[in-house]
Amino acid sequence: MELGRIDVHIHTAMMSANMMQPREGHLKEVLHMFAYLKYHPNAIMIFDDLEVQWDSESFPKHDWTNYYRDAKEKLPPNMPEPQGNPVKINCFIAPILWYSKAQSTIESSTFGAEFVATKIAVELIEGLRYKLRMFGIPIEGPANTFVDNNSVILNATTPTSTLKCKQRKILLTC
Repeated sequence: MELGRIDVHIHTAMMSANMMQPREGHLKEVLHMFAYLKYHPNAIMIFDDLEVQWDSESFPKHDWTNYYRDAKEKLPPNMPEPQGNPVKINCFIAPILWYSKAQSTIESSTFGAEFVATKIAVELIEGLRYKLRMFGIPIEGPANTFVDNNSVILNATTPTSTLKCKQRKILLTC
């Protein structure tokens, strides 16, 4: 499970980008971070264990068996025996997301930015599923991913979709 202090995450990431050549101003900012933590020692993250309910009939269904006939999730070979209640994973991709990382590309459109965000979300889900399995936590079903951009949904759920970004074409088969 991912634990941490969301309130200082971005500041910590920004400070760690200057570890090679720290300056006096960086030290002052780190001291401000410690002062903040001193005065907010009991900040907590709340996990809601209630199952999300939605009408699955209102979401489009796609048959991927022609493209991925024998597809199965690769399970870690040395994972412990799952115990406890199973976990369902839901991912909501929206313009605001608690995730900070230097991007390898810059997108000039909302579609491109949200498509990249969807790709990153899928990679994070894969990592989370691996971690949960290695902790011995059972996972129920596939991860549900909710996106608020219809263009991204249409391009990501159509097996033979061809993306057109200016002069380049990208064939999406995810």
